[in-house]
Order: sequence, then C-alpha cells, then structure tokens
Amino acid sequence: MADPVTTVLDPDPATCSHLVPPSSPNFFEFFEANAVKTLVRLNKDNESGLAKSYDEQKFTDLGMKHVQAAYDDTKGGVPEKDLLRGVSSGCSSGGATAFHCKAGFGRSGVCAAVLAIHRYDVPGELLLPWLRMCRPGTITTLQQAKFLSGLKDKESLEKYMSTADDKCCTIS
Repeated sequence: MADPVTTVLDPDPATCSHLVPPSSPNFFEFFEANAVKTLVRLNKDNESGLAKSYDEQKFTDLGMKHVQAAYDDTKGGVPEKDLLRGVSSGCSSGGATAFHCKAGFGRSGVCAAVLAIHRYDVPGELLLPWLRMCRPGTITTLQQAKFLSGLKDKESLEKYMSTADDKCCTIS
C-alpha cells in the first residue's frame, strides 16, 4: 500500500481518512478487521514528494508491531540482504503484515513477496504475476522482477539472505 499519510490526505472519500480511531474510516480499524499485527514502513521519514509521514508510536500504542525498513529504491529498487533479514525476523510474530512505501508498488511488493516466500515456501516466479494481479503495477523495475524470479523457494531465499552483502571495498 501507499504511505498511510498520503492516503489519509487523499481527497477520495472511499479511502481511509484517519490514521487511528476514533474517526472512521481509519487504518487501525481496517488493520484490526483484517488481523494485521505488523506494519512495515519501507519509505524514509522524509522523501521527495512525501514531506510528511506518521509517528509509528500511533500504531504501537494500539498494540501493533512497527518495523522500519527504509531503503533507497533507485537503480532497480532491490533491498540489501541485511534489510531482508530484518524484515523477515521483524514479521515473525504471526498475523497479517501490511507493507507500505511511498506509492506501494516497488519496495512494498518486493518485501511482501520475500515474506510470502519465507512463510509459505512459494517460488518468486509465481508470486510476480500474482502480485501484479492483486495490485496492478506492482514490481516496478526489471531488477525487481529478476530478483523475485531468481528466488526458487524458502531454501534459496534463506541461502541468499545468509550470505554477506556484495559490497566492494577499495583502498584509495
């Protein structure tokens, strides 16, 4: 999904107009009705075109777990392995998990797919079209599509996440 604040500020009356109760409709009541126990924020607190975001305390005060997992989605938008490890471990409490970034298409789709692979042992190659049917436009770059298609099952994901990030060091 898109950042809740972006949606709250959306003039469409059919969307949630408030983050938390008592005003309705609101995100917390929607999450509660759908057994969402964890909210993962993949956007930074302040991004281009999104100058305002929310305080996660609003959700944790209402009993939800909040995972901050922001990363830069330029140059393909594939998260680093340590971020994926954090998302997988941060979403292990059971219940449904809601993912959001600025628009809810790239980062959210990739990380939701990684969690689905981890929880349900499904191939990324099958999740890619399923994600696009559920949320048209999801997975926005060729790099994201190739990344997901390369994850064959839970075992391959765990193997991928267990290796060190491919960062190069040079001496200047």
